[in-house]
Amino acid sequence: MATSQQTCHGEARCSSEEPRPYQAINRQWWSELALSFTGLADGIETHLAEEKSGRTWRIRSAAAGTFAAARLEREATLAARVGAAAAELPAYVGNSDKVVLVYPAARRALASLPIGEVAVDRFLAIAEAAAIALSRVHACDVVHGTLDAGKVLLDENGLVRFAEFGRARLTGQELAPDMSGLPQIDFKYAAPEQARRDHPVLDTRSDLYALGVILYEFLVGRPPLLAASIADWLHAHVAIDVLPPSHIRGGIPPAIDAVLLKLLAKDPGQRYQTASELQAEIARIAVLAWSGGRGGHTSLSVRKAGRPGPSRRRVVWP
Repeated sequence: MATSQQTCHGEARCSSEEPRPYQAINRQWWSELALSFTGLADGIETHLAEEKSGRTWRIRSAAAGTFAAARLEREATLAARVGAAAAELPAYVGNSDKVVLVYPAARRALASLPIGEVAVDRFLAIAEAAAIALSRVHACDVVHGTLDAGKVLLDENGLVRFAEFGRARLTGQELAPDMSGLPQIDFKYAAPEQARRDHPVLDTRSDLYALGVILYEFLVGRPPLLAASIADWLHAHVAIDVLPPSHIRGGIPPAIDAVLLKLLAKDPGQRYQTASELQAEIARIAVLAWSGGRGGHTSLSVRKAGRPGPSRRRVVWP
């Protein structure tokens, strides 16, 4: 299979390689799986295990030619464009009747970690890794469009990758709606401009807003806005002001308040304009914190949300 790479904005290597099966999958088992595609239920994630190795794979499928199949094809194609450094890459297989994506079952999503309990140094490390990964996605002219905590994956080396690019698009392309005419997203993470029902207008800054929601909730233990219905979520993102994180979890320094509130600005023009800009700011805060800064810095401690008492960790913050 021919492959090639292109440099996107001089910043990241974006692959034009087509998705391909994982080399780790046993070939005989893979062939047997290919023959059983007709038994896979459309739209339902299935877990299958190799008998000899015990490895388990997550399988998602859809009938060829359907809207769901087009979404799976988009997911595989755009994830491959971004590359393994920032995207969870599926194996892409199928036959004339099915489109099937296969992923390793083992994954560690941010949504699986306790919220409101993370130490601030760990929070900064994850936030910076997420900003680096998102800058790689955007450097390949890809807007994810539906980021949430379940799509932020952490590996054992502290790197972040994003999953599920089925609703993503290339910069400048219109967002593909679902069958109801609305993008299929978790509205807790929807940017204000994404809340427009007539025609959502998205760019990379919408992803930055969603990342702000994810990081805010991870740090303080609750999302920046609360709502009980889609209509309430749409209203909240457009009209309700976000409280500084330090008003919810004691001891969060002003520097982190400022970063998260800027990510969550209602006006895209008031947010960080690029993920690289966000990453640079987080790195600056972390360096100043652990070096002790140079005058004018305050020693602050961070407690678990809602738990008064002695600090668990002590950091010097700008």
